[in-house]
Amino acid sequence: MRDVLIIGVACAAAILLGAWLYFSDVVVAPTAQDVTATFSVLDQGDESGAVTERKNYRIKNQEELALLWKMVHGTGAPSTVDFSKDEVVAVFDGTHASGGYGITIASIVDTKDGIRTVSIQHTEPGASCVTTDAITSPFEIVVIPKSAFPLSHTDEVSVVDCN
Repeated sequence: MRDVLIIGVACAAAILLGAWLYFSDVVVAPTAQDVTATFSVLDQGDESGAVTERKNYRIKNQEELALLWKMVHGTGAPSTVDFSKDEVVAVFDGTHASGGYGITIASIVDTKDGIRTVSIQHTEPGASCVTTDAITSPFEIVVIPKSAFPLSHTDEVSVVDCN
């Protein structure tokens, strides 16, 4: 009988905790409409160092940012970011056998469904473009307001016409 009472109390506590988490401010509730987040570019370039594949990163503290910075630049230290209110998103286009490629974050939107969507714009040189023979690996790193929303991304590729 005592075991039944203990199990009943544990179940009731679990239900109360779940209800509290569901209705409290601890969980970030989706908004009634989509909201565009502002962001600022921390770094960008055509040589992403050790990051040679198309990848995206969400950086949540200064230690992670220092590791990313080392992967990209090899040495040096990144700017200090206030991770109590901001986070960092980094997008990498991968390695290309020539110049003319680019990557940029076009927008970041917190959707009414509770998802932070990063819209990434990739550019490629058109057939008529004259490009360098240098190997390039474009990247962009931005600082955005912190969010508990999960990240999602959309990719759009556009070809630059050089005529």
